[in-house]
Amino acid sequence: MYQVSVEERFRASHHLKGREDRHEHEWRVRIIVAADRLDRFGISVDFKILHRYLSRVVGRLAGKDLNQFVEPPSCENLARFIFGELKKKLPHLISIEVWEGDYGSVRFSPGDQRSPSPP
Repeated sequence: MYQVSVEERFRASHHLKGREDRHEHEWRVRIIVAADRLDRFGISVDFKILHRYLSRVVGRLAGKDLNQFVEPPSCENLARFIFGELKKKLPHLISIEVWEGDYGSVRFSPGDQRSPSPP
């Protein structure tokens, strides 16, 4: 199986009510789709198509307050939100990774992947 990814960056603000004031980040989003075949050109998934769909979703978020789209707008909830928006058009989407700045990221994949709660 092939796993194909594209990335997009955007700036947007958010705040976690009761925890922090509104502030801005440069966010980075990477999506990964699965493919098991190559077309006659040797391509599994066209990067341009993936990037077009990702850009549409990210374009709606760019320059906005993310609290308008998801509550609370944690990196985890943002990843799940973007995944849900993209899954409608990209049925072979298997995971998404969202960075809040350059120092931390969250990867979201659907399914029952339970793990212990953090300390």
